[in-house]
Amino acid sequence: PIKLQDGSFKRVDVPLRVFSTAYYPNLTELYKTVNVDFGPEDYCASFSDISFHTDKPECFFYYKNWLRNDLSIPFLTWEALRRPSMAILGLEYIRFARVSRRHLQDPASRKVLQAITFKEYLLRGKWSEKFCNDFIVPAVAAMCTCTYDSMLNYPADVVLDYMAKRSMGGVRRAKKGTKEVVDSLLASVDQVNCACPIAAVRAADAERGQMAAV
Repeated sequence: PIKLQDGSFKRVDVPLRVFSTAYYPNLTELYKTVNVDFGPEDYCASFSDISFHTDKPECFFYYKNWLRNDLSIPFLTWEALRRPSMAILGLEYIRFARVSRRHLQDPASRKVLQAITFKEYLLRGKWSEKFCNDFIVPAVAAMCTCTYDSMLNYPADVVLDYMAKRSMGGVRRAKKGTKEVVDSLLASVDQVNCACPIAAVRAADAERGQMAAV
């Protein structure tokens, strides 16, 4: 909890825990089973230069999302489109999304993606330096909550598959935060043990499943 100016406390989820139903089908079904209420989240973003030499960080790219039922369609505002640098980045991302999706769908290209890193994929595609350094690298690193170097060393197919599955489908978030998720998962649990390594996971009904070592 954080303390507000009036002396009261408010719980804040940090970071914002969102998930893609297309990429995490098992988590989605688990939330449904334990009655966690979740819904679409506007996962818009902005990118700024926060170098120490400036007092006013410059926002050089941002986008918003149009939410409709299960769709989340990113778009640039008219104000953004009037700035050539933003429009160029937006157009390059559209091309990147189309090209990468085509590579994922082609069996031969998919094998290549499995053998190279995301950094190698960017270099082979000859994407602009501005697109890589100012948008795609920081955007994916933020989604993966890792350093730039770590993200660039991810297998290319893993990164592109995630981006393709969550595009247009957007992301979801538990409406009442992570606390509700924890409370719902523990509702039928009699005892909680912390700091204990997992030895195995067993199905509730031994007749329906086998023990799987973890």
